Amino acid sequence: MKIIEKRLFSLKSVLQNFIFYSKNFKKYFSDFNSSIKLIYNNSPFYNFSEEITVKHQVIQAKFEEMNKKINTLFSKTSEWNIIFDSAKEIIKTREEKRKIYDHYEGKL
Repeated sequence: MKIIEKRLFSLKSVLQNFIFYSKNFKKYFSDFNSSIKLIYNNSPFYNFSEEITVKHQVIQAKFEEMNKKINTLFSKTSEWNIIFDSAKEIIKTREEKRKIYDHYEGKL
């Protein structure tokens, strides 16, 4: 049980860190696109910059998709944590009742 609990906790921690750091990526994508447009707007390299921007938007879309999946995984991990905690509580209660039963059965 303790191994499962540790692994769930570490998975949740990794997912929390990813969600926290992904906010910086969103800002980076926005800044990058606006910078490219600002630098190359009326230049001969405009077509080239447009390709870069399109490729970058594809990467951003993939990142957003991955981010949604990680958020879903994080919520499922939280659900598993709740289920695991309730299972631990049930086992603990059962062990306590078993000790009481064994105590009185020994006296009979």
